[in-house]
Amino acid sequence: MCGPAAGVPESIARRLSARELEVLLLLDEHLGTDQIAKRLFISEHTVRSHVKSLLRKLDVSSRREALEALAAGRG
Repeated sequence: MCGPAAGVPESIARRLSARELEVLLLLDEHLGTDQIAKRLFISEHTVRSHVKSLLRKLDVSSRREALEALAAGRG
């Protein structure tokens, strides 16, 4: 799910787990926590945990900043 096929720059993909990448891409589809949880068959708490982790790994403080980093990495 990562790499050029999914539109995730290598600089981001190598820092995140596979599940964190899935969550990031679903955030990029403008899905909310509840929608992501349903799509991935996980709890909303687990989604929030993945979001918190990916924000830390990308050194950003919000979902919006994570999506801006993704967009910037895409060029």
